[in-house]
Amino acid sequence: MLEVNRPEEDTNWKNLGSARKIGWKTGTSYGFRDAWAVGTTPEYVVGVWVGNAGGEGRPGLTGINAAAPLMFNLFSSLPKTSWFNVPYDALIKVEVCKHSGFKAGRFCPETDTIFSSENSTRTSVCPYHQLIHVTSDKNSELQTPVKM
Repeated sequence: MLEVNRPEEDTNWKNLGSARKIGWKTGTSYGFRDAWAVGTTPEYVVGVWVGNAGGEGRPGLTGINAAAPLMFNLFSSLPKTSWFNVPYDALIKVEVCKHSGFKAGRFCPETDTIFSSENSTRTSVCPYHQLIHVTSDKNSELQTPVKM
């Protein structure tokens, strides 16, 4: 998640964090009526809500622009903490497509192995790397099974 590109965000969110690791999430209500941010470390949970008690909207009132900076500021005032231990006993190794992040299919050109929950085996395989039979002249029609 540290390197996720966030579409439709005009804020460089990577600059909001401090040197410490914080698990965090933001949210914005419909109509920009309020915004929130929640962050956690093993020792602390910080929640920030910003908005108007009357419920009127304010353009630009978003979790990333209004609540997150305040939350990170609060975390910077707290003592430095450790990070969560990885619960390897509760995780399994899963092969994923390096390009899509989905569970790897047999046609994925590059894969990586990650630790994930057992429930992750129920997800679908990568929908982007597939074998598609086309006609011999390579037009957009699919090849019939008889001609394969």
